[in-house]
Amino acid sequence: MILTGKRALYKNNRRSFIGTGLVFPEKSKELFKEKARLENVVLPFELLEQKLLYIEESIGILDEEGGEMFVKEIRNEMVSFKNELELIELQTLLSGELDRNNAILTIHSGAGGTESQDWAQMLMRMYLRWAERRGYQAQIVDTQPGEEAGIKNATVTIHGDYAYGYLRSEAGVHRLVRISLLTRTREGTHPLHLSL
Repeated sequence: MILTGKRALYKNNRRSFIGTGLVFPEKSKELFKEKARLENVVLPFELLEQKLLYIEESIGILDEEGGEMFVKEIRNEMVSFKNELELIELQTLLSGELDRNNAILTIHSGAGGTESQDWAQMLMRMYLRWAERRGYQAQIVDTQPGEEAGIKNATVTIHGDYAYGYLRSEAGVHRLVRISLLTRTREGTHPLHLSL
């Protein structure tokens, strides 16, 4: 996979620098976007390879006299390597045709009145914070406020690599059951539904 990505990156670099930008600026923009995408595929593998070589060299130091003082640093590097490898594995799973695209998220409060609308607003804030933590750009396109609190529905666009791939599994009905603190019987539960 990394070799294929490097070949595609090389081919893209050759096409983009042979005067394409002067004659066809829109084609050049498309090529640079593709180049950035390919670099995002290849670069993590190269960094992981460098980190692995560093760990191997560091393990060689352990055999030398006084090498035990590097054990903690090597463990930290190994944990970091494992985390980065798991992230790359996850991105490999997101290899569907549309997975790397942006996403449009629509939230509709369902049965449950004001509490359901409040739940919809909480869920919207959760997705906005999730997008922010991942470095995605999220924009609220449309929102219809609830009568007392919360929102009846909202539409949010999320721009970033693999936004659709991560969010496509969120489609469906999300249910929250609140249990009243005063009555812990079945009558004290308040099911709330909303759909994405």
